[in-house]
Amino acid sequence: MQRSRGAGRVLAAKLHSLGTSEPLSVPIGGAMMMDGAAVWNFATEILPTTVRDLCKTARISVDDIKLLVPHQANRNILTTAAAELNLPLH
Repeated sequence: MQRSRGAGRVLAAKLHSLGTSEPLSVPIGGAMMMDGAAVWNFATEILPTTVRDLCKTARISVDDIKLLVPHQANRNILTTAAAELNLPLH
């Protein structure tokens, strides 16, 4: 059996945040509030962009990805990002 290039190891990793309290906030004594549209806009833009950046860093193409593990719980955001990247959801 022949192993593919990079099999069994992480080729690149990156974390992203806005660096501000927006679009999430927790007022003193209150419950957390979220601007859902702002979260959607950020996540659906940054996830595909980050994947492409990571592929460039790892010197692979998006087509070479066998497993992608994003830290994102929203299935609609994941579906949108997968479609943008032409990756299947499993």
